[in-house]
Amino acid sequence: DSMGDMGFSGGFETMEAGQDTEKWLETLATGVIFVSCMGQVPWLRDLFRFLPRNGPIQTFQAFTESKVADIQKTAFKRQDILGILMNKSTPALTSDEAAADASLIVVAATDTSVQTVITLLRHVTTNAGSARRLQNEIDSTVICGIMNTVAVLELPYLDACVQEALRIMPPGPFGKFGVLKETMPLILNRQALPAPQDLLAPI
Repeated sequence: DSMGDMGFSGGFETMEAGQDTEKWLETLATGVIFVSCMGQVPWLRDLFRFLPRNGPIQTFQAFTESKVADIQKTAFKRQDILGILMNKSTPALTSDEAAADASLIVVAATDTSVQTVITLLRHVTTNAGSARRLQNEIDSTVICGIMNTVAVLELPYLDACVQEALRIMPPGPFGKFGVLKETMPLILNRQALPAPQDLLAPI
């Protein structure tokens, strides 16, 4: 719901309904499985292109396209993430580019951000010293019961913890590609990798 409010000025309302009536979380969970598999076995992407597009994928695409259409029909400039991207991008985003950004907003809020927070909390809560230090730093931004959100963004230890969580569990399922340009084989974990060739480090 928070992602919907920030990204599209609403659209999910699962708390009001008491459930995920349109099954968005189920659709996203299925998509993440497919994307994660493609991250580990890159050639699967070529096979997935031949899969039928009906079902959850088509439903999700229809949702993001509808959000783009809503903003295009709105006379005033909306102050949500997608609205700002569409109104202030130079050159202007195409409908396909805006729909791709809408998809990224949904996935970022429902999967990648969640994984980062889970990783951060899992490691901080198992280290009493780190937990106390982080708690004290965050408490220092609270004055008269009100948190200074600007100060929170500048907390060095909190930033370090977030960066470490991102290192431990990167937010995307794809590893980095590298190109082995040397003429001699690379010995990695007692395995000889002939050169030249592309290397993939899956997560």
